[in-house]
Amino acid sequence: MIAATNQDLARLIAEGRFREDLYYRINVIPISLPPLRERREDIALLAEHFVVKYTEQMGKSISGISHQAMELLLAYDWPGNIRELENVMERAVALEADTRHLGR
Repeated sequence: MIAATNQDLARLIAEGRFREDLYYRINVIPISLPPLRERREDIALLAEHFVVKYTEQMGKSISGISHQAMELLLAYDWPGNIRELENVMERAVALEADTRHLGR
């Protein structure tokens, strides 16, 4: 089983708002993944992946992301993390009429 949360479970346990026994059952191999805003080097790779994914799904022929659009993606803080980036890229592919690059 894989479980994820954006909550501080140790704090919730201390406050009596999360069961300690459950925490130790699900915390066998903890994986900590920093938010996207702390690993900006992943944004371009993920954005390109989502462009490929959604161009294939939608039958479009977009070949990439413009330099200007990529600069905007890299400058944004992504409070919704990867889900937000994926939603933005899906929307961009769906709305893009130019078949060469997103953000032209």
